[in-house]
Amino acid sequence: FFDMAIWSWKVDATADDSDTSAWEEYPPEVCALLERALAEGPDSVAQLDDHIVDLGRMVRYRNAGQSHVAKPVRRAPNEDRGTYKEDEDTDEEENPGDEDEEEDEEEELPVAGGPPPPEPGSE
Repeated sequence: FFDMAIWSWKVDATADDSDTSAWEEYPPEVCALLERALAEGPDSVAQLDDHIVDLGRMVRYRNAGQSHVAKPVRRAPNEDRGTYKEDEDTDEEENPGDEDEEEDEEEELPVAGGPPPPEPGSE
Protein backbone atom coordinates (compact mmCIF):
# COMPACT_ATOMS: atom_id res chain seq x y z
CA PHE A 1 0.00 0.00 0.00
CA PHE A 2 3.01 2.34 0.33
CA ASP A 3 3.01 3.79 -3.19
CA MET A 4 -0.75 3.83 -3.66
CA ALA A 5 -2.72 7.03 -4.14
CA ILE A 6 -5.02 8.31 -1.41
CA TRP A 7 -8.70 8.32 -2.33
CA SER A 8 -11.25 10.34 -0.38
CA TRP A 9 -14.86 11.41 -0.66
CA LYS A 10 -16.44 14.72 0.21
CA VAL A 11 -18.60 14.37 3.30
CA ASP A 12 -19.99 17.91 3.07
CA ALA A 13 -20.72 18.64 -0.59
CA THR A 14 -21.42 22.30 0.22
CA ALA A 15 -17.99 22.91 1.79
CA ASP A 16 -15.11 24.41 -0.15
CA ASP A 17 -12.83 21.82 -1.78
CA SER A 18 -9.85 23.23 0.11
CA ASP A 19 -11.53 22.52 3.47
CA THR A 20 -9.70 19.37 4.57
CA SER A 21 -12.35 18.57 7.21
CA ALA A 22 -14.92 18.18 4.41
CA TRP A 23 -13.10 15.11 3.02
CA GLU A 24 -12.85 11.60 4.45
CA GLU A 25 -10.14 9.22 3.28
CA TYR A 26 -11.06 5.72 2.19
CA PRO A 27 -9.25 2.90 4.00
CA PRO A 28 -6.23 1.37 2.17
CA GLU A 29 -8.24 -1.67 1.03
CA VAL A 30 -10.79 0.55 -0.71
CA CYS A 31 -8.02 2.70 -2.21
CA ALA A 32 -6.53 -0.50 -3.67
CA LEU A 33 -9.92 -1.48 -5.14
CA LEU A 34 -10.34 1.99 -6.68
CA GLU A 35 -6.82 1.85 -8.13
CA ARG A 36 -7.59 -1.53 -9.75
CA ALA A 37 -10.83 -0.14 -11.19
CA LEU A 38 -9.02 2.93 -12.53
CA ALA A 39 -6.45 0.66 -14.20
CA GLU A 40 -9.33 -0.88 -16.18
CA GLY A 41 -10.08 2.51 -17.72
CA PRO A 42 -10.77 6.12 -16.77
CA ASP A 43 -14.55 5.65 -17.06
CA SER A 44 -14.71 2.55 -14.85
CA VAL A 45 -17.19 2.07 -12.04
CA ALA A 46 -16.22 0.51 -8.70
CA GLN A 47 -18.76 -1.32 -6.55
CA LEU A 48 -18.22 -0.82 -2.82
CA ASP A 49 -20.37 -2.40 -0.09
CA ASP A 50 -23.11 0.23 -0.13
CA HIS A 51 -21.81 2.75 -2.68
CA ILE A 52 -20.83 2.93 -6.32
CA VAL A 53 -17.89 5.09 -7.36
CA ASP A 54 -18.13 6.44 -10.91
CA LEU A 55 -14.50 7.11 -11.81
CA GLY A 56 -15.41 8.88 -15.05
CA ARG A 57 -17.44 11.49 -13.19
CA MET A 58 -15.37 11.22 -9.97
CA VAL A 59 -18.46 10.88 -7.78
CA ARG A 60 -19.90 8.29 -5.44
CA TYR A 61 -23.52 7.48 -4.75
CA ARG A 62 -25.51 4.87 -2.85
CA ASN A 63 -26.57 1.64 -4.49
CA ALA A 64 -29.97 1.26 -6.18
CA GLY A 65 -33.02 1.72 -4.01
CA GLN A 66 -31.34 4.36 -1.89
CA SER A 67 -30.55 8.03 -2.34
CA HIS A 68 -28.70 8.85 -5.56
CA VAL A 69 -27.12 12.04 -4.27
CA ALA A 70 -23.69 12.18 -5.89
CA LYS A 71 -20.78 13.21 -3.68
CA PRO A 72 -17.38 14.12 -5.15
CA VAL A 73 -14.41 11.77 -4.82
CA ARG A 74 -10.79 12.65 -5.38
CA ARG A 75 -7.48 10.88 -5.90
CA ALA A 76 -4.22 12.32 -4.63
CA PRO A 77 -0.68 10.95 -4.78
CA ASN A 78 0.51 9.76 -1.42
CA GLU A 79 3.90 11.25 -0.76
CA ASP A 80 3.75 10.49 2.97
CA ARG A 81 3.37 6.71 2.88
CA GLY A 82 6.48 4.99 4.13
CA THR A 83 7.14 7.66 6.76
CA TYR A 84 5.35 8.39 9.96
CA LYS A 85 5.57 10.61 12.99
CA GLU A 86 6.52 8.76 16.14
CA ASP A 87 3.92 8.71 18.89
CA GLU A 88 4.59 11.54 21.30
CA ASP A 89 3.74 9.47 24.37
CA THR A 90 6.42 6.81 23.84
CA ASP A 91 8.86 6.24 26.67
CA GLU A 92 12.00 7.81 25.27
CA GLU A 93 15.18 8.18 27.29
CA GLU A 94 15.91 11.80 28.08
CA ASN A 95 19.35 13.17 27.29
CA PRO A 96 20.17 15.97 29.73
CA GLY A 97 22.48 17.69 27.22
CA ASP A 98 19.79 17.97 24.52
CA GLU A 99 17.55 20.68 26.03
CA ASP A 100 18.00 22.90 22.97
CA GLU A 101 16.53 20.37 20.52
CA GLU A 102 13.06 20.92 19.13
CA GLU A 103 10.66 18.44 20.78
CA ASP A 104 7.99 18.52 18.07
CA GLU A 105 10.25 17.56 15.16
CA GLU A 106 8.96 14.88 12.83
CA GLU A 107 11.38 12.03 12.31
CA GLU A 108 11.32 10.30 8.96
CA LEU A 109 11.76 6.59 9.53
CA PRO A 110 12.77 4.11 6.82
CA VAL A 111 10.31 1.66 5.34
CA ALA A 112 11.13 -1.98 6.13
CA GLY A 113 13.89 -3.12 3.82
CA GLY A 114 15.03 0.43 3.10
CA PRO A 115 18.41 1.86 3.97
CA PRO A 116 18.96 2.99 7.55
CA PRO A 117 18.85 6.74 8.20
CA PRO A 118 22.19 8.56 8.39
CA GLU A 119 23.68 9.00 11.83
CA PRO A 120 23.31 12.54 13.20
CA GLY A 121 26.33 14.65 12.29
CA SER A 122 27.59 12.19 9.64
CA GLU A 123 26.33 14.14 6.63
